Amino acid sequence: MIYQHTVNYIKNTPEYKKNTSAAGLKAYFDLNNNFQANLKIVPISGTVGKSCCAIMLTSILRNAEYKVGRLLSSHVFDLRERITINNQPIDHMKFAECATIVIKVVNKAKKTEPDSALANISSQELIFAISLAYFVECNCDLIIIDSGSPLDINILAALPSCSVNIITSIEDTNGDKTQTAKNLQSILPVIRQGMNEIICNIKQSDDFNMLSRSCATISCRLTIPAQAELEVTKSSLNSLNFTYRSRQYRLSNSAYYNINNAITVIEASYALRRMGMKIRSASIENGLFEARLSAKFDIISVSPTIIVDCATSPLKIAAMSDSLIKVKPSLINDKCIKLLYSEEIPVDIITKNSAVLFEDNNFINHGEIPINPDSPTFALKLRNALQELQPDEILLCIGKTEFIGVVIFETNKLLNNF
Repeated sequence: MIYQHTVNYIKNTPEYKKNTSAAGLKAYFDLNNNFQANLKIVPISGTVGKSCCAIMLTSILRNAEYKVGRLLSSHVFDLRERITINNQPIDHMKFAECATIVIKVVNKAKKTEPDSALANISSQELIFAISLAYFVECNCDLIIIDSGSPLDINILAALPSCSVNIITSIEDTNGDKTQTAKNLQSILPVIRQGMNEIICNIKQSDDFNMLSRSCATISCRLTIPAQAELEVTKSSLNSLNFTYRSRQYRLSNSAYYNINNAITVIEASYALRRMGMKIRSASIENGLFEARLSAKFDIISVSPTIIVDCATSPLKIAAMSDSLIKVKPSLINDKCIKLLYSEEIPVDIITKNSAVLFEDNNFINHGEIPINPDSPTFALKLRNALQELQPDEILLCIGKTEFIGVVIFETNKLLNNF
């Protein structure tokens, strides 16, 4: 199959819906001698920050001269972005080759055993099978997997681990504190015998106690990043400097929420070092600075000022707004903000969680432009928003990754003639 045919096959395969058993993927592994059994995998779970942590850790390990496979749960432009080795996406031919092997096995099951788990495999399981086959073929030293759904958690629970697990956050994305404990319960299956260390950026004492008890039952070390040893020293339009445990670090992204992701990854690097991996302090410092976080408080243009962020939940929008406020001295000054957001996001979520931006007199005259990237008027609305942007304004674009991908693409085209 050629690349686009395989992508269409995956798109036309149903998602997992309520079936989170991963039985289809497990059946595929069984038929293929459990080729995944010798992989060393670092699972990253949680409610926010998973892809950022995965990208940062990949960059650190690449700097330490390891061959690192990475599977993300979402993409901005192309499905291949999810499957990378040392930050390089799988190429079209290799994706088609790996996908064709998996699809042939699935199609055979559909003909001979239509009611079997393999015949009814979900699109997410297909992507897992394709990516793991690719990582095995390329002899990766380590695999980093961002788990974004209950199905992903069950898949990870069935995969080998390199003894380190990262939990980025368990806060409910809609701000419901009662849901946080349920979020923790949902990711406990990845904490299992043989795991040496859990790195978790956890805030509530009750959640810490629950996680601590789970770790104690399997004699697993629990490490919480030391917020008291973190200090932001400098922020600018395109970077953040901070110290952590008396060492200096720099991010090439001005989103303050990424500092929490960074210190979580620093602790994970220490944990991998305790396992015997050779990760020098310079590899951590260089890796963090070189990590490129597309569509995460991404300033895609300075003049005019255009910021994109794939924040869609109240928690993520609040974090994005906090970053916007904190970079105000170097970026905003007296500029007012215009919003460009995808139609599935209620504007009240944005204004409620960004209220401080719009209460200030500097930000009263903001515009709201809801757009749908599937609409034929999308390019026209975006073009008008860009052309009408004044020197004292900022265009803030918020939406799902697919929406942000279209915004970035159209903006780059327009800016060439701006």
